[in-house]
Amino acid sequence: HHLTHPTTKMKVLTYIVQVLSEDKETQRQGCVVLFWPVDSTCTLGSELSHVLQVAPIRFSSFHFMLNDTPEFRKLAAWQLQAMPLEWRVRTRLHFGKDKTQHGMS
Repeated sequence: HHLTHPTTKMKVLTYIVQVLSEDKETQRQGCVVLFWPVDSTCTLGSELSHVLQVAPIRFSSFHFMLNDTPEFRKLAAWQLQAMPLEWRVRTRLHFGKDKTQHGMS
């Protein structure tokens, strides 16, 4: 499906970063980033990591909403190790039984 294609996702992310960078309140307060990977093979790709590093906005925190399975716990550990230290200290992991437990439907 074209909406889940990595190129489409990057275009959406680039647009969101551009809009947020023009918002004075976001520039002052920062932005909270939420991730909810749909499967345990999903990672914070190098393209996404690069966009977040060069984005002209401040990120207040990063939250990962993950299913409470060994696969997702392994993904979380790998992602934390791959993140820059300045992001890792502002990252929170949230584990639940399924997507609906995280308030997502």
